[in-house]
Amino acid sequence: MYTEKGMTEWQPGQLEMKTPNKVERFLAKHNPYKKEAEAFFHAVETGDRSKILSDYEEAWHSFKVALAAEKSISEKRLVDMNEISE
Repeated sequence: MYTEKGMTEWQPGQLEMKTPNKVERFLAKHNPYKKEAEAFFHAVETGDRSKILSDYEEAWHSFKVALAAEKSISEKRLVDMNEISE
């Protein structure tokens, strides 16, 4: 992401913020996808959903945002969230 103050780059496990005067790098201490998968498998195996931190509605909204981002990239345009059907 580019702004007038600098650039931010994200990669799995790392965030880098660059300005004309410095570069800051933040490294993930844990793999969030691993914890997410462990919570899901725990819920499937035991029926205990206490480790799942978002409900279905929130997960569906996140999925729609990802679909809109993918469509925006492929069509090279802004995509209104209303274009992503329920």
